[in-house]
Amino acid sequence: MIELNIENDIFKRSSINFKKVLDYGFKKIGTNYIFEKNFLNDDFKAIITINKEGIVTGKVIDLQINEEYTNIRTKMSGEFVTKVREEYKNILIDIKNSCFEERYFISNQANRITKYVKEKYNTEPEFLWGKSEGSGVFRNSNNNKWYGLIMNIDLSKIDDGTGEIEIINLKLDRNKIKNLIKENGYYEAYHMNKKDWISIILNDTLEDNEIEKLIDESYSLIK
Repeated sequence: MIELNIENDIFKRSSINFKKVLDYGFKKIGTNYIFEKNFLNDDFKAIITINKEGIVTGKVIDLQINEEYTNIRTKMSGEFVTKVREEYKNILIDIKNSCFEERYFISNQANRITKYVKEKYNTEPEFLWGKSEGSGVFRNSNNNKWYGLIMNIDLSKIDDGTGEIEIINLKLDRNKIKNLIKENGYYEAYHMNKKDWISIILNDTLEDNEIEKLIDESYSLIK
């Protein structure tokens, strides 16, 4: 059975402010920050843990039997389990709104690349399909043409393995694309014209400056 990762879904595009976490009411225990809150007439308790990397995990305790209530992590849709799940999500969302800052994308490299683009070309990603979809388009403000697209997809779409990853699609010279896709970190364009576009994985396989040079080339081509 697929287990829902509620915390990851809520926090994956945000970064923590540890001072705000302490102000919110978290207690630092060792290297972790812990927060507990009863809800639904004190029948349940949420225990939220944030580690030193800012990764959020949590569990819900059924206080009537003093055991973890794991039904919220299934796709069960009954009225009661849905109510418990939604109340738990509300706690997490309040923590996010109070203690975290929004990020455009999931990976550190995708956000560093976005910072580079904003500073050099004064453009921010457009989330045409909603930010929750994780696909941000970069346009030339003069002609409205795309010169980049960051997407989050499953690794299986472009390579062996599974798991959520982010890629950037860039427009490049066709001969250059033929050579690059032979190298690690480069792939035939996902969901775009494979002759004119290339996909680059954003997991620090490649250095930022290497990707930034290709962004500059893509920007020049669409001019």
